Amino acid sequence: MTAALLALLALAAPPAQAPLDIQADTVELDQRTGRAVFSGGVRATQGPTTLTCARLTARIDEAGGLTELVA
Repeated sequence: MTAALLALLALAAPPAQAPLDIQADTVELDQRTGRAVFSGGVRATQGPTTLTCARLTARIDEAGGLTELVA
């Protein structure tokens, strides 16, 4: 059953090249640590996949690439 669930998640995952759009009421960015905290009605969309949550934390590397998202 676990393998079937992982296969379904893999099929539902958007292509890595699809742009990630994050909308929120507020965002706090700490350029020193590369951490961005989105809060209030957060909606993250990539391809056909949409995540909604109250708070989303993103880590960004020195080159501006996204390394982690935590909801």
